[in-house]
Amino acid sequence: MGRRKTTVLEIARDELMSHVQRCGVLDAEMEHRVEWLDETMDYMAGRYPMLSDLQLVQLEHIGRQYLRPAIAHGARYNAVVGRTPKAREEREEALAA
Repeated sequence: MGRRKTTVLEIARDELMSHVQRCGVLDAEMEHRVEWLDETMDYMAGRYPMLSDLQLVQLEHIGRQYLRPAIAHGARYNAVVGRTPKAREEREEALAA
């Protein structure tokens, strides 16, 4: 049994996810995330001209899903919901009182 060959779409997807991780766009406001993805998709279309229009739409859909995680994360989210060390200490002190 041989291994299947990695498709160009899979390679482009992996590169897109790598860009997301490296640039820290997940910590940005949603409007900036969308703007970033639009610009990045223009770049990806030029970088992978062998992708069909449908594949580019699929890649953009994957990117949009990744930029809108079902479970929010990041420093900004943690600060908003009180998941910082200081907020944790305050909660523990209030429970101890």
